[in-house]
Order: sequence, then C-alpha cells, then structure tokens
Amino acid sequence: MLPRRSVWEHVESDAGNCMGRRCPTYDKCFYQSARRRMENANLLICNHALFFSDLALRQKGAGFLPAYDHVIFDEAHHLEDVASGHFGVRCSESRVRHVLRTLYNAATGKGTLAGIEAAGLPVDEVDATTRAALEAQSAAESFFDGVWRSVEQGKGAAAQSGRVSEPDAFDNPLSPALGDLGTRLKLLRERAVDESLQFDLGSAAQRVTDIAAEIEIFLSQGIPGCVYWVERGRPLYGTKRPSVTLSCATVDVGPVLQAALFSLPVSITMTSATLATGAGDFSHIVGRLGCDGAKTLALGSPFDYASQMRVIIERSMPSPEDPRSLDELVPRVLQHIDETGGGAFVLFTSFRALKQVAERCAPILRAAGHPVFIHGEDGERSQLLKRFRESDRSVLFGTASFWEGVDVRGQALRNVIITKLPFDVPDHPLIQARHERIQELGGNPFRDDQLPRAVLRFKQGVGRLIRSGEDSGRVVILDPRIVTKFYGKRFMAALPDGVEPELV
Repeated sequence: MLPRRSVWEHVESDAGNCMGRRCPTYDKCFYQSARRRMENANLLICNHALFFSDLALRQKGAGFLPAYDHVIFDEAHHLEDVASGHFGVRCSESRVRHVLRTLYNAATGKGTLAGIEAAGLPVDEVDATTRAALEAQSAAESFFDGVWRSVEQGKGAAAQSGRVSEPDAFDNPLSPALGDLGTRLKLLRERAVDESLQFDLGSAAQRVTDIAAEIEIFLSQGIPGCVYWVERGRPLYGTKRPSVTLSCATVDVGPVLQAALFSLPVSITMTSATLATGAGDFSHIVGRLGCDGAKTLALGSPFDYASQMRVIIERSMPSPEDPRSLDELVPRVLQHIDETGGGAFVLFTSFRALKQVAERCAPILRAAGHPVFIHGEDGERSQLLKRFRESDRSVLFGTASFWEGVDVRGQALRNVIITKLPFDVPDHPLIQARHERIQELGGNPFRDDQLPRAVLRFKQGVGRLIRSGEDSGRVVILDPRIVTKFYGKRFMAALPDGVEPELV
C-alpha cells in the first residue's frame, strides 16, 4: 500500500524533478543506483503496469526500460486489460486537486510558490502565478462539478454507466486556466537561478500542462479506437458528491499490441494457468491480444485433482436472477462452511451481493467461533490473507481480487464456495464498447467474449483450492446455470481433469 500522495511526492522521482548528474547526491541516490543496476542487468523483473507504461512511452519516442531481447509474461491473461488502460488516458479529480494545491494551498499558505520571491524572483510575477494557481483550483472545482451534474442528469454521458459517446460533452474552463498557469510556471523557471528551484518549477509546469492535454484529449475524444467514460469515486475532503475520474481505454488492443510489441524483433513467451478456455483452446486469448500465428502449448498439472478435490454443485439453487436466490444462498453458504469447520473462501462477483450475504452470515459464523473477514471492510487484501491464515476456522468473503493470485496452502483453505458464475457486468463502458466492436465485425459478444472470459475467471476461482500436492478440500458451486444452461458445459469442461462433480 502506497503512502499518502502528499508524502509520496517527496520521495518519488520522475523526469520533471530529477536533476540527474547535476544533483549533488547523484552518486548515493537510491533511484540512480537502481537505474544503474537495471541498465547493467541481464535479467530484469517488473510488473505488467511498468512494462506497458514503458511500451506506451516508446510509441512517443521515450521510454525508461533498457533494450531487451526476450520478454516473459507471467499471468498473461491480464495483458489485455492492462494494455487497454495504458494506451488510453486517465485523469482523476483528486490528482488535479493535489497538483494544484502542491503549488499553493490557500488554507495553509504553503506550496512551491510560497515565499519563492526570496530566491530573487520578481514579486509581481510570483504573485501573478500564485493567482493563476488559485484560479485553476476554482476552475477545477467548477469543471468537475459540471461533469458530475451532467452525468447525474444524463447530459453528455449515460447516467448509469458514465459513458461519454460524443466529443465536447462538457464545458471546459479548466484547460485554459491550466494552460495559463503552465506558461507562468515556465517563465518563472527561466528566471530562477537556483537549480533545485528550476527543477521544481519545471516539474510543476510539466504536470500542469500534461493534465490540460489529457483533459483536451478526453473531451475531444482524440485517441481513435477508445471508449470514454466518467467514473465515480469516494467524496474528496470538503465535498459531498462523489469524486470524478475521466477515463478512456483502447477497445481492441490486438492491433495496437501487434504494431507496438509483437512486430518487434523480440521473443515473447506468455504463461498462465488460464490462457486456454478448453483443452488446448487458445483462440480467445490469441484473438484478443493480436498474436496470430503464435505457437501454443498446454501442459498438464502436477496435482492429482481426482483424489485431492471434491466438486459439489447445488443444482436445486434458484438462478441468480430469481428473487429467492439470496434467501436460499445464506443457509447453503452456512451449511457448507459448517461441514468443513471453516477454512473457507466465499467468492462473489459484486460487492453488493457480498455485503448482502455477509451481513446475514457473519454474526452467525462469529457466534460459532469462526474468525470472519469481509473484503472491502476489514483491511487490504494482504492483511486479510495474513489474518485468514492464522486460524484454520477462518472464513473470508471476497470479490474479484480473491478469485486469483491468492496462494493459501494446507488446511487453512479447504473450502472454496463460488456463489455465482463470474460473468462481467455488461454495463461497464469498456465491455459495452468491446461487444459493439465484436458485433460490427460480425461476431457474437456472448459467445466470443463474455463466455470465454467467465470460463477463464471460473478456472482461476476453482484453482484457489489446490496449491500443493498435500492440499485437499471441496469446491462448492451455488449457481445452477452450470447444469441448466446450454453454456454450462463450457464451465464443466474447465474443471480439472479427472474430477467428477457431485450434483446435490
């Protein structure tokens, strides 16, 4: 978990605030030392976000990773979503407010512009720049208030999803104010004598102009092949309405990755336990990533699933759309937890459903001596997992991030309860746009996108149970559609080889 932005900004390094070899602490700088190790390394390990940040910058003639000959992507089923965001734009209200208040905070009288006339800069120019910072703060408040009101009223954006279908959907007093502020900051930088102050002012000017450019791109819908939408977040300090984030993402990353990555003279290996939707069927991931002609290989598992795993399907459960579903879900969740004495993950596809079930189950479970942990209420994921492992009677209610990337071995986890088949929520703007694109190309969105994605996520959820040769336990599926719907056989085929489900 990162520290607060106000703390992080004092220790981070970026192109705008790093003096490089001119810095007096260059030789002992942790960042520069890490850069030197990176440049001289034969093997470099980084996360997907860093790699695709660099790849997006390379399209603009920049970049920060050294040249490479081979790339290995682990958990490669995430590549489409990560790449989609990095080849788009994301501008949050909280970031804008923070950048501007870092320049000058009227409430505290602090900031980069506070008192810098003592460094020999003209007082009138410093005052004018400070006023420009305050005017930009006022413009930001007006802009984001206007965006929020428009979304709520369904003007310029769909009220339900926040999707913005047309350019210039909102009035924009912010970009001109930021442009004026950026110009004034650059002029002050040119007048500054102190090299450290030059870099501070230059970094601030770059951040301000970058934000202005991102807002202009969003409003003009200036990146082809993207979908644009407004996200709602938690209210910021001093506000009552939700915070606002402007987002755009690439709808079809295949052509982008083909041009930016797969056409390079570089060997690329992609691995994951869930790249194939069926026995050796990699067609979905190959099509979505644009790596046509890739060689594929499906390897077996070292685990004896037939003896280690029991799969129970509650076919008598009402369908998730049935109003009786919640009332039936609670007692069955409690029953299966009781049968294993805890050691259970209860997996959901939405926080709303999680909260409804957890509110009714948690008091009963705690009264029976089970430590209960609720995703979104009881701490960060790493904290929840640590506390979960401390007792073999623990029960954890989790959503998306607990379906994968979680490794709990031994008796601590012996029961995985899947409350609903993990289909994407269809009203998210990016998913809507992907489906529209598939239809334009003559495909079927459910068959070609929704179903394969759900099958892959289902495989991830089932895979939480057996993490070593000594693990054993049950997977419980409380969604009857796996046996009542025509597509259920795709999920059944995704169960580990040798496992025969029990229908109850």
